[in-house]
Amino acid sequence: MPSNFFTLAGRIIDYLSLCYNSMKETALEILQKYWNYEHFRPLQQEIIQSVLDRKDTIALLPTGGGKSICFQVPALMQEGVTIVVSPLISLIKAQVKDLRTRGVKAEAIFAGIHFTDIQRILNNCLQGGVKLLYVSPERLQTDIFINHFLTMKVSYIAVDEAHCISQWGYDFRPAYLQINALREMRPEVVFLAVTATATNQVISDISEKLSLVTAQIFRKSFYRENIALVMRNSKNKRADLFNVLNKVPGSAIIYMRSRAQTVEIAKFLQENKFSVAHYHAGMEAKDRDNVQDKWMRDKIRIMVATTAFGMGIDKPDVRCVIHLDLPSSPEEYYQEAGRAGRDNRKSYSAVFYNQKDISKLTDTLTESFPDEKLVIEIYEFLAIRYRVAIGDQNSSSYPFDLYGVARELDINSRKLLSALKILEWNGYLYLSEAIEFPDRVMILWNKQKLFSRKTGDERTTAVIDILLRLYGGILNLHTKIQLTDIARKTNLTVDEVQKILRTLDADDVISFQPSRDTAMISFGNYRHNPEYLRLDMTLTEFIKERTEEKVNAILRLVNAPICRNIVLLNYFDEERITPCGSCDICLENKKREPNKEKIMECISYLIAKLDKAFLEPKDLLEDDFYIKNKHAVDLALEYLLTEQRIKFSQFKFILNDSER
Repeated sequence: MPSNFFTLAGRIIDYLSLCYNSMKETALEILQKYWNYEHFRPLQQEIIQSVLDRKDTIALLPTGGGKSICFQVPALMQEGVTIVVSPLISLIKAQVKDLRTRGVKAEAIFAGIHFTDIQRILNNCLQGGVKLLYVSPERLQTDIFINHFLTMKVSYIAVDEAHCISQWGYDFRPAYLQINALREMRPEVVFLAVTATATNQVISDISEKLSLVTAQIFRKSFYRENIALVMRNSKNKRADLFNVLNKVPGSAIIYMRSRAQTVEIAKFLQENKFSVAHYHAGMEAKDRDNVQDKWMRDKIRIMVATTAFGMGIDKPDVRCVIHLDLPSSPEEYYQEAGRAGRDNRKSYSAVFYNQKDISKLTDTLTESFPDEKLVIEIYEFLAIRYRVAIGDQNSSSYPFDLYGVARELDINSRKLLSALKILEWNGYLYLSEAIEFPDRVMILWNKQKLFSRKTGDERTTAVIDILLRLYGGILNLHTKIQLTDIARKTNLTVDEVQKILRTLDADDVISFQPSRDTAMISFGNYRHNPEYLRLDMTLTEFIKERTEEKVNAILRLVNAPICRNIVLLNYFDEERITPCGSCDICLENKKREPNKEKIMECISYLIAKLDKAFLEPKDLLEDDFYIKNKHAVDLALEYLLTEQRIKFSQFKFILNDSER
């Protein structure tokens, strides 16, 4: 066949491709069509274009910067399915629900989903019926996922909360280390890693662990100029809380470290006529959903919550986030404070703490890391508790109550959780977050036996008839049911249907598994003999050191005598030269009447000290001259920073070379 034929065919293909691409909607059109946003936020469009150009990409966008848009928009612009790896089931469920309401075909696979549902979802991916598939990292390792992944058309892979892959990060998840196996299986597939909180060390780790050797890196400043940061050593937290809530109108979140405290503070505020509710992981799922929905719709003004509240919640008009306990790290603080002011209007983040909080935070370090002997004892206890024999390979998951098991073992829950993480890091055990399981039924009797029972109660007969009619396969396996549908079709109440199902279960006519909201624990593919467990405690020591560094960093942040934003941004390897002018330190400095002679004396004092060596804030705070001249030294520091005569780097004051 003549060569000019192939040239002509190639031109026709190029022309058709050009026509097809011109018909495709642009990123902005997709954004407007599905999200009703007129414009992209800073860096979003550049990140999306990088993915569309088939380049591995790392995106560092602060909380509220619109990370999910960066992987959802390009998913709708390309053929095939986009796989999104995400560590939090609650976040996965929230994003899938949101996408479906927008008309996007989205599915999710995580612990607790029935095998038949997983098979249906993955088959649908093969047939082009899914655009975004959210997967928890643990599910990436299963045979059924791998077998489908090898043949499905994948547009690219997005790794959400990518800092979880780094041992230097604040939320290391060992299962994230398995993500790179996807790259080894399909090296042609592009990766997008997104996170809101990462230091340079963590970014380097993400790049290495995901083999993103030549990745495009997009980094937006961590500075949120519309959020005023306030940190106060409080003599009366409740009085300070009152003051903020009365001065700052609008929606608010109050973070506490314990469940009991959320209830206590919410009750206290209710008694003082505030519109308030509490939220923590120990509540029933329907109760959590109810109060969250009311808060989102402004039926409730204030949410008092543990850290279980917030991930995946995008309420733009939160005017104030208040911490009545010290956050455990700058990352945790930044994530939670960043839930304020996503509409870019003036907002506040306030931290009220006392010496007791500081002691509690430092004590947590010693309480949270068990020794090797205790970890092995906990593994054996759990295996016996769940009756999992040595050598068992069934990969089953079991409902797990952290606080209940901690009481049985007579240890604090933090130590138990750390032991579980050590077992997880070493591959001996897996713990999922709380999952909401729907009502499920399997009929144990055959149809002939069921029909012979129809001489009994009419309501029971009606329920059995509806079960058989509505749910195919219910005679062979546990099937998800909707109590509301059964109640409507039998003219019964939901409570009456549930009572009938429990009676049938007690009579062994059916197996009824009521809905529940619980964490799950699994021994993986093999239950080991505790005598032969080999734990790598060096990783534990490494994590312990990193945790201690983060605790010290949050203490330096609350104690620093200079602009809060300079210190916070410095932690994230971002240099800010001038004070923000809106945090409590900056506002306090503005109020003071400068004594020029005293300030000049303080400038000379600081320059002299810095000429010899760097100066850490903690050393400055203990210095007699600073103690006697605190206000003047603070003003002198602000002046020297603004004039760039000194800089603040690695939590140290350093004299610029021009001053030497």
